[in-house]
Amino acid sequence: MEHKNYYKILNVDHNADIETIKKAFRKLARQYHPDANKGDKEAEEKFKEINEAYGVLSDPDKRKFYDLIHKGYLDHSQSEGDPCRYEWKRAEDDDKFIRFDNNIDNFYNKGIGLSSLIRKVLGNYKTSRSSCNFQKIILITLEEAYYGTTRIVHNKGIPDFLVKIPPGVKAGWRIRVRKKDNQNVDGQIGDLYLAIEIMPHAIYERKGDDLYCNVYIDMLMAMTGGNIRVDTFAGPIVIKVPQGISSGSTIRVRGRGMPKFNKPGEYGHLYLRVVVTNLT
Repeated sequence: MEHKNYYKILNVDHNADIETIKKAFRKLARQYHPDANKGDKEAEEKFKEINEAYGVLSDPDKRKFYDLIHKGYLDHSQSEGDPCRYEWKRAEDDDKFIRFDNNIDNFYNKGIGLSSLIRKVLGNYKTSRSSCNFQKIILITLEEAYYGTTRIVHNKGIPDFLVKIPPGVKAGWRIRVRKKDNQNVDGQIGDLYLAIEIMPHAIYERKGDDLYCNVYIDMLMAMTGGNIRVDTFAGPIVIKVPQGISSGSTIRVRGRGMPKFNKPGEYGHLYLRVVVTNLT
């Protein structure tokens, strides 16, 4: 498996702070977003790569673990001269089907989640040959996490099947599909776990069940107040901007966040971060 340098992908230094990483991601996400590059497969792949890198480097636990693996890779390439011979090169051909053990389970149970690289290393070199469970990564958009969606799952050795992904799921969560993997070397039939990964959104940032986004107003509206239209996943709404609001203020809109998992009719909140333009 090819090693990915997430820092290089985002064009940031290894010691970059989270704000620098966020700024670099947003710039690249706008540049390579599929809506701005319709039909461009290279841009689409680049966008996925940027999302993967940001998903790891923006999370302290994932980043710490990635740094350990990245350092091992660099040390190996410097000492042996052939990074392609690093240990994970011997992994299974299909990196979407990963054997896992209690170590993997512990990471997911804590809500940490793992990049494909980290899953690859742990999944292939810290498991026993008798393990009979498999994991497959399901990549969805934030809109799909809001409304719920379905996926046709292709798995080796069995017919394709349809799986329902309910509204409100979070990144790192897993859906268990019983007895849907191949036999392992001992002839056992195990369960298939579908690990949810959610692509960062171009407008909204998710924190738990709440959503955050920027709204831009001019100096006149900031001084006098007024109404602005905001598009949400549940449809457009009109928000009243209070008179004298300052840049950096937050307006809370109740019940316009993400649906709460397994709680029909309950939603998080939407937080609008006010940005006043033409300040100078």
